Amino acid sequence: VRLVPPGRLLHLARCCGARQAWWIRRSHPALHRIDIHHGIGQDHSGDSYREGLEEALCAARGAKPSKWKPVDKVSKCACCDADFTWASVLRSEPHRLQARCHCHSCGDVVCSGCSERKRPLPQVGVLREVRFCDRCFLRPSSG
Repeated sequence: VRLVPPGRLLHLARCCGARQAWWIRRSHPALHRIDIHHGIGQDHSGDSYREGLEEALCAARGAKPSKWKPVDKVSKCACCDADFTWASVLRSEPHRLQARCHCHSCGDVVCSGCSERKRPLPQVGVLREVRFCDRCFLRPSSG
């Protein structure tokens, strides 16, 4: 069975914390395979598509979300300076990576304790509540 979607195809993806959109051809490799991963159902929900389009439109209009710092290059929380192994009984690299979160406002890598608060970032098209580090959450807004 060959499925052929009608119309132009828009590929939405997240890169370094920011959603991006590209027009793609029907021959694009992403359309010829199914990659199973954690969150695949949520990623393909109607709400996720709407959110992705809103973020991509803001980016097209010039909004610049913060670039996320690479998780594997950071060993301490940018807020409290604690090593990421403090909250984990297991000290393997996968467990160290799981103990890290990104602040959607500044892009820094922080521990889960320093990034428990959430709020939207409408200036970059993120209308759902996303994780903020304590520094950014407590910083007075400029608007």
